[in-house]
Amino acid sequence: MGTCFVLIAFFIQTNTITIESVLISIPIGILVGAINMSNNIRDIEEDIKGGRKTLVILLGREKAIVTLAVAFFIAYLWIAVIVLMGYISPWALVMFLGLRKPISAIQSFQKGAKDPGYMRIAMKSTAMTNTIFGFLLSAGLLISYLF
Repeated sequence: MGTCFVLIAFFIQTNTITIESVLISIPIGILVGAINMSNNIRDIEEDIKGGRKTLVILLGREKAIVTLAVAFFIAYLWIAVIVLMGYISPWALVMFLGLRKPISAIQSFQKGAKDPGYMRIAMKSTAMTNTIFGFLLSAGLLISYLF
């Protein structure tokens, strides 16, 4: 979903798709998937009772949280790798300034099993990760374009 939306928006504005646009869209898609996974982590008990089969149910709560952490890690690492490969400007690395949010999300999910109050923090932090990542990445790309 995130990857397609990024590419559609890019195509509408430029009438083309580039390797850079594809590479940049991938971590956005990963973070959209992370939002979906966080919803499934929150709803695991209800989903089990309802007979649903989600990845979170198949993995179990703890492994799902680890999987979510890995998804966050890959999204951030992906940008660093494509910067190192020379596809995009080092200014894109400004998105690392938002690294506190995914860390907060994972810590809150870990605490949320015992204290449901942390679940709200985890959900908000996951959504904010996507927003902040996208904003900072866009800002870095804009700065690189202007200078």
